[in-house]
Amino acid sequence: MRKILKRILCLTLIVLMLLPLLVACMGKKEDEKGSALDLETLAETMPDDGVGIQDFGGRTIRLLGWTEACKNEFEVSEEEMQASESTLKQAIYMRNEAVKGRLNVDLKWTYVSGAAGSEEGYVSTAKSRLTSQKVDILTPYSRVGNLLMIQGYAQDLKGISTIRLDDPWWSACFLENASINDKIYFAAGDMSWTLMGMTFAFCYNKNILKRTPGVLNQFGVDSMYDLVMDGKWTLESMRILAQAVTTNRTFGITGYHVAMDAFYKGCDLDWMEVDPSTGNQIISDDQNSGRANDVVRQLTSLFNTSASAVEVKQNMNYGELAQAGNFSNPSNPEWQKGRSLFVFNSIISITDYKFNELSFDFGVLPMPMYDEEQSGYKTIPDFEYSMCVIPRQISDADAEVFGAVLTVMASEGFMRTARAYYSEVLKKQSSNSVEDYNMWDTIKQSIDLDGGRLFDWQIACCGVWGCFRNALASKEDSLAGKWASTGQTMISDAEKMNQKMQELESQYGN
Repeated sequence: MRKILKRILCLTLIVLMLLPLLVACMGKKEDEKGSALDLETLAETMPDDGVGIQDFGGRTIRLLGWTEACKNEFEVSEEEMQASESTLKQAIYMRNEAVKGRLNVDLKWTYVSGAAGSEEGYVSTAKSRLTSQKVDILTPYSRVGNLLMIQGYAQDLKGISTIRLDDPWWSACFLENASINDKIYFAAGDMSWTLMGMTFAFCYNKNILKRTPGVLNQFGVDSMYDLVMDGKWTLESMRILAQAVTTNRTFGITGYHVAMDAFYKGCDLDWMEVDPSTGNQIISDDQNSGRANDVVRQLTSLFNTSASAVEVKQNMNYGELAQAGNFSNPSNPEWQKGRSLFVFNSIISITDYKFNELSFDFGVLPMPMYDEEQSGYKTIPDFEYSMCVIPRQISDADAEVFGAVLTVMASEGFMRTARAYYSEVLKKQSSNSVEDYNMWDTIKQSIDLDGGRLFDWQIACCGVWGCFRNALASKEDSLAGKWASTGQTMISDAEKMNQKMQELESQYGN
C-alpha cells in the first residue's frame, strides 16, 4: 500500500511540476484571432463541474471585492501576466479567461474597504449597490459573510442548481459546518488562492534540527515528515523537540499570536457545531471540556519557558502590525534570524518574507494534533481570505447564472491557481519532493472551519474564538475562567441567531 501511495504521489508531483510550464505557455500563446483560449481548448481541459460551456450573451458580471485583499487575488491584466514570471499570476489570468470563454461573460470587479474594522462599511455599500442593481456577486472579506446573512442580503447557495458544494473546489467545511436549518449563505474554496495562503501551518528549521542529531530517534522516525505521516506530530512531541534544541541563542518555537487560534482547532476542538436534531448552530461542549483546558495548560506552560519566543497578545494593535511590514501577517524576527526551530503562521508568510532567501533550509508541517489517538490533522485560516455571496434580492434565473460563474471560477481555480500557488510556495523550500507535496496536501485537507469562525460577529462579539486566545494571553492554565464569564452569553447569542434566520426565511416565504 505504501508503494502504491508513493507512486500516486510521484505522479501527482510530476503533474504539479509540469503544470506551471503549461500555464505559462498557454498564457503567452494566442491563436490567430488573438484569443488566449478557444472553446476547443476549454472543452479538452475543463473539469467536470456540471456547467460545461454556456452562452450568457456577453453579459458583464459585476463583482464587489474589498480593497485590503491580497493583490492579484482575483484579477491580473494581460499585460501584467505577460510581463511576469509568476506562475500564480499567469494562472489567475488564465482562470478568468476560462470563465469568460466557457460562459461568454465579462468579469468586472470594483473594490471598497472591507477588512477588519471596515466590515459594516462594506455591507452598507453592498446594500446601496444591490438596491440600485449595480452589483451581481459579492466577494467580501471572510467575516463579512455572516453580516450579509443576518441582514437578509445572502441567499441559500444550496438552492442554486449550478453550485455543487460537495465538489472538491469548494471547501468541505462549509458544507459540513456553515449550515443553519440546512441552508448555507456563503462559501469559499479554490475560487481564490487566499484560503490556502492564509491557512495556519508550521515551518521548521532543518539546520537547527541537524545540529541536534538523534533527537527524533525517541519517536522512532528519521525525519519530521515521517513524524507527521506516522501520526506522532502532537503537542507533546512539539514541546519535547522545542525544548531539546533550546540554548541561550536558539529558541524552540515562535509564532504570530493570532495563529494561536489554530492550536484549538488543531487539537480537534470545535467552537460551534450543527445540532443534528434541529439544524441549528449551537455552542460546542468542547469549549467547556477537559481537553480544551489541557490544551491551554500545555501551551501556556510552553510559551512561558525559555524555549519560546512567542509574543502573546490579548488585543491586536493594527498600527503595530502595519509598522512591522504586513497588516495581517507580521514577521517573526527570531525565525528570520535562523534562531527558532519552529514558527507557526499563515502559509503566505513563506512568500511575504522570502523564506528562500533565508540562511537556512526549512520544511512545512501541519498544526500538531492533541495526541496520537486523534483521527487526523486540522487547522484553520486567518480571516484575511475572501468568501462569495449571491444576493437574496435577485431573480432565480440570475442566481443560476451567477452560480455558474462562481462554479467555473472555483473549478478552474482548482485546476489552475491552486496548483500554481503550490508551485510558488514550493520554490521557497529547499527541494521539490514527494514529501513536500504530501505535507502540502495534508495541510490543505486539514482545513476545518466551523461556526465559531464563520458566524463570529453574531456570538458574544467574536468572543466565541476569543476565549481561547485570551486565556493564553492571560497566561491562564485552563479555559474555565473565560467560559464562566462568556459561556452563557455565547449560548444565548447562538439561539438568537438561529431565531433571526428562521424569521428571515419565513419573511421571504422559504
